Amino acid sequence: MERYISNNTNRNQISLIPMSLDEMISEDNIVRVLDAFVGSLNLNEFGFKYATTKATGRKPYNPADMLKLYLYGYFNGIRTSRKLESECKRNIELMWLIQELKPDYRTIADFRKNNISLLKNIFKHFSFLCNDLGLLGKEIVAIDGSKFRANNARKKNLTKGKIEKMLAHFEQAAQRYLELLENNDENDTSSTSSTISYNKEEIQEKLANATQRIHD
Repeated sequence: MERYISNNTNRNQISLIPMSLDEMISEDNIVRVLDAFVGSLNLNEFGFKYATTKATGRKPYNPADMLKLYLYGYFNGIRTSRKLESECKRNIELMWLIQELKPDYRTIADFRKNNISLLKNIFKHFSFLCNDLGLLGKEIVAIDGSKFRANNARKKNLTKGKIEKMLAHFEQAAQRYLELLENNDENDTSSTSSTISYNKEEIQEKLANATQRIHD
């Protein structure tokens, strides 16, 4: 008799009590900080494209949602527009963060190109906030090459000079990350039209062939 840990879940079973996305995101998840951070910004004052919409024409994506997507990618080291597009379709944190929107990679890349100087400035201040909360992302540290002690103790010792030094480091990290995105997008030779897909029967056939080769 086989005895393994299992939750006995049937993938095809319809749940009578569906779980909301919010229930899947813990209270201390970084995306809640990110959501609150973007919500505190006046994107009109920053000058983001489409921060004010027109009465006619095609509806654009809300720059607040696109900014959340890019900040999430920055914090987690997602370095191409195609990967950001893919994460929107499978990543529960991003589904919660941008309310299940699924912009394509061209839209994602265009948002960066249209707002690149603004993104650099916001990345810088978001890094400072994360550092202050002790949440500095590994990707930011890896790009920037500098580590700072989180300043969430009772006695903070932040002088004007230290703040300026930290902001300068985070600005350089933001600049390098944006350059990585630009270079990686340019070098990304994959395309949606060349994506290989298989139906269930084809997958079963290939699995059978692979299994046979293993046993031969």
